[in-house]
Amino acid sequence: MIKVLAKPVLILIILSTSLLGSSTHVRTEPEQFMRTELYFGRNISERAEVSRKDFDKFLAEIITPRFPDGLTVLNAAGQFLNSNGEVEKERTVILVLFYPVSARKDKHLKVEEIREAYKVRFQQQSVLRVDHPEPLEVSF
Repeated sequence: MIKVLAKPVLILIILSTSLLGSSTHVRTEPEQFMRTELYFGRNISERAEVSRKDFDKFLAEIITPRFPDGLTVLNAAGQFLNSNGEVEKERTVILVLFYPVSARKDKHLKVEEIREAYKVRFQQQSVLRVDHPEPLEVSF
């Protein structure tokens, strides 16, 4: 008899937890945000690359202080046509940033500081920047 009762009780607990979780979620009205993506190539030379540890340190020291409200870091495989006309493949880190439209000018400067710091620290020619031209509706 205990075995028979154990299953319904477990189901009731799971259902109660699910219902509580969904009832406490409050969706806010969408806000207007800008989206910027940065693509950080990790190759330094033919034999060396920016390590994950070095990038994490850069993230903590340079990026996070400029975007403390949040960001997304994605690992990717990238490629481009180098100056010798050859396809060069490299590990890439993609940084996705969302920020209020009202902070657009300030965040533009912070993004440029990040790009310049990465180029200097890791001897890079460039950091690809992609700005979505229109604000996006974002809700939390």
